[in-house]
Amino acid sequence: MLVDGLGGSEQERRLRQLLYYLLPHGRYVVLRTDPAVAELLAELDRIRREPGFSPNGEGRLGVAHREPDARVATRRLAGAVLDQHKVGGSVVLHKGLNHLLKVREDDMTEEFVRARMQDWTTEQVIAPASTVTELAPLSLNRADLRWKFPTSFSLPPMVFRTYDEVSCAPRQIVFRDNLLLPDAIRLTRRPYPEQVFTRDVDLRFVRLPQPYGKLPILKGSYYYLDDEHPKVYGHLLTDMSGRLWGWDRAVQEDPNVKLLVSTPTEKETELPDWMQNLLDAYGIERDRLQVLNKPARVERLYGVTPQFVNFFFGYADPSISQVWNRWRDRVLSMRPVPETPKRVFVSRPPGGTRDCRNAAEVESFFADAGFEVILPAEHDLHTQVAIFANAERLAGFGGSAMLNAVFRGRDRQVLVLQPESHHAINEFLISSVYGDPVTQHFSRAELAGSGPGNDLYQSPFTVDLAGDGELLRDFASS
Repeated sequence: MLVDGLGGSEQERRLRQLLYYLLPHGRYVVLRTDPAVAELLAELDRIRREPGFSPNGEGRLGVAHREPDARVATRRLAGAVLDQHKVGGSVVLHKGLNHLLKVREDDMTEEFVRARMQDWTTEQVIAPASTVTELAPLSLNRADLRWKFPTSFSLPPMVFRTYDEVSCAPRQIVFRDNLLLPDAIRLTRRPYPEQVFTRDVDLRFVRLPQPYGKLPILKGSYYYLDDEHPKVYGHLLTDMSGRLWGWDRAVQEDPNVKLLVSTPTEKETELPDWMQNLLDAYGIERDRLQVLNKPARVERLYGVTPQFVNFFFGYADPSISQVWNRWRDRVLSMRPVPETPKRVFVSRPPGGTRDCRNAAEVESFFADAGFEVILPAEHDLHTQVAIFANAERLAGFGGSAMLNAVFRGRDRQVLVLQPESHHAINEFLISSVYGDPVTQHFSRAELAGSGPGNDLYQSPFTVDLAGDGELLRDFASS
């Protein structure tokens, strides 16, 4: 790749951006360098000469929804260069390592991407792009956190894709021809897209966690439902359920299609019982489940645009209610529905992530207001679904247990308690699908001010029942 004499910052930007498009052992030639890019080249050379320098070091490139760390990005760039040398007035960089371009749903219209995928990808547009403007009516105790919640959803086209001969690895890694496919990017609308089990080198490129070499082949057709966190109950109800809409179409395409889901480790050869039970209730029999516990090349893979993407940049397609209602109705049809409380407070076991320090006090507050306190995991699937389907007023700590709200009916009231540092808005998205109001109550995070990272995201917290008691009493008493 030849890059002619561009101006300083533009020349540096091009180098940082374009080097990763080269295959291993490709050459990047800067015909004429100016001081800015010369300084960068000298820095790359210095980094590579550091004792013990590894292109795989430096930890994560970025945190949460922020821009990548510039220092780490420069060190990753140094790791992509095998060597560099001058030829006359030019500089030649010898590219090392293999890098994959991250392809998000919104990138699928790019000419470069379509040209790379056209020989092994076919698409059917099932629904056009659209905008949803009527979201859940929202009440907040913290006006400064209104930014977490979108005021409209910009839905991408809902596309059903067929891939030939793509490679899959556990924890939602799908790739071919140096492209990380959109099915691998869970938070597809995130400003800084990240697949947490690959290794980012910049905003758009990743390295695989390890070289896979020649992979075994899974013959036949498979429907892709994998996730970065396949053993987390809440991810099945949200991220993964957002891709269930294409299952019936996949069965029409190939009546023998199987569902592909991974396990986090190679030692695990079975999916969790709760996942198998829920998928079976949806209509996906156990003999259709293909466990992916090590990388493989898949003869034919079906994938779809997700109907549910979490966080402030995300969306929930109202059509996902068809998936959730099908789940609810099929589970409830298994046996007579028990009588369950109309007012429910959903608690969490103590000592876990986002631990509420005064949970007992909060539970007593709602119990005194006529709510029955439950831990959903203590009930079987049928009873869990019945509790959420019948409850007219739901309150609880945000998290997987509260996400059973996907099984509810319409005309429900919801209140969510969570720390200010937890940016997930699943319950708001669910309420927006059903068109019901939601109250989001944020408490000060115990680790607030301690710096970025997952610890802050999962921070313990204490609910201020005195300061916010009026808001909580209004919800509990109405």
